[in-house]
Amino acid sequence: MVIHKSVPNVLSITRIVITIPVILLLEAHHNYSALLLFLVGALSDYMDGYLARKKQLVSNIGKLLDPLADKIFVISLFVAMIKIMSISYWLVLIIIFREFAVTGLRAQLAAKNFILPALIQGKIKTFSQFVALGFLIVGSQNKFFFDIGMIFLYITVITTLTSGIEYYIKYWKAISD
Repeated sequence: MVIHKSVPNVLSITRIVITIPVILLLEAHHNYSALLLFLVGALSDYMDGYLARKKQLVSNIGKLLDPLADKIFVISLFVAMIKIMSISYWLVLIIIFREFAVTGLRAQLAAKNFILPALIQGKIKTFSQFVALGFLIVGSQNKFFFDIGMIFLYITVITTLTSGIEYYIKYWKAISD
């Protein structure tokens, strides 16, 4: 089956576009609809990465668009949850800080014509973010799922910090030269 080179980029754009409807559904307490749309976004993240790498559909715009879509999708949902679910703002700030720090690292390396490949720790971080968000979305109407979501949010903060540190340790020499 032949897949057009722009399909991964369409999937990234889909993630950006559905961010606001997911938040609006959460605010309206339509949590299962929000969860369904959120899962579409999470699946689009997996599929665009799979198609880009495994099917050699990588593009320059995709290298920019995919991480941007991930950040918009995840950070927007976590920020919304500060208001909607009274999530501690400092947990979300740690996540945001790491995302900007690693983006800055990527920019520094790109200026030196060095592309920062995704590390396994970054993939674990993304997975834990999606698990935390999924449970928290359902958890606003179910304390058991909320508690599980909070456990995964703390795991997310830990993996966020450790993966950010790992990126800097691994690439500090490259940006210092």
